Amino acid sequence: MLLRSHFIRKFCAEPAAAARLKLDGWAESVRKSGKLVFVTIGDGKQIVVDKELAKGVQVGSPISAIGRWQKSQGDQQEMELVADAFEILGHDSNPRYSADVSADNARKKTHLRARHPEFAAILRSRSLIARATRDFFERLDFVNIDAPKLTRNDAEGGGECFEIKGASTFLTVSSQLHLEAMAAKLERVYTLGTAFRAEKQQSHAHLSEFYMLEAEIAFVQSIDEMCDLIQAYIQTLIHLIEDSPILKSQIAKIGHFRNPEDRPNLEKLLDATWPRIRYEEALEILKIPAGSSEGGGFFEAK
Repeated sequence: MLLRSHFIRKFCAEPAAAARLKLDGWAESVRKSGKLVFVTIGDGKQIVVDKELAKGVQVGSPISAIGRWQKSQGDQQEMELVADAFEILGHDSNPRYSADVSADNARKKTHLRARHPEFAAILRSRSLIARATRDFFERLDFVNIDAPKLTRNDAEGGGECFEIKGASTFLTVSSQLHLEAMAAKLERVYTLGTAFRAEKQQSHAHLSEFYMLEAEIAFVQSIDEMCDLIQAYIQTLIHLIEDSPILKSQIAKIGHFRNPEDRPNLEKLLDATWPRIRYEEALEILKIPAGSSEGGGFFEAK
């Protein structure tokens, strides 16, 4: 009988009993009770196995289990794998893993980052959102451009550049000018990639390196066309968060990195109409006089 290896998260969206499955992963927690061992791997899914088969398993162990995916006997998860074959794929002679890797440690030690449940959830969520972003623009006939990261332009002064020593070459602050050149023939282009800013850090929110989505369109007749595109994109991602069981389960794990008010605020954005105002109206609402540098920025009259 041919067995297929599955990613555990696939079954988050399919909580139904299945034929025999083979699951691979790293043990995130190990709990023993009587003659059974309960091993949590991957996205929090549980493997139940006889303690004789699971001898030597510990946190961090790479394992492979074969068994039946069925309703859980406990109330902590809906489904679990009851294994009748269990293999430890590697042994650590000096185990130092902890089931609880602190966020600070994960930031300082990159190789531990994916072991932190919340960081792992962030990485998986980003991947799903990046895929949805590409799907959105491809449906609208945009061409994906891999813009260069080393460039001789500073994107019209969009931010301070990191300069490559000994040459008038910079790490890109924006792919805007490159995309504009491509749009002159391809009409609709976009890129989702890394950008760099060398401004002196004014707060903990400043990032020297970050991921940025940029798009350029030829033959645009009005600013409303651009606003419609931006609104449609944001609402597409909100629908993804609401409708995707896998993404929803990942975001639920990002407790320390999100605000409890995020969800209600996102739901408000699904309203069909977003108000649109002119720049001068925005300054008036904010009570910022034109020409001032309030808050570290500079506001010009348009």
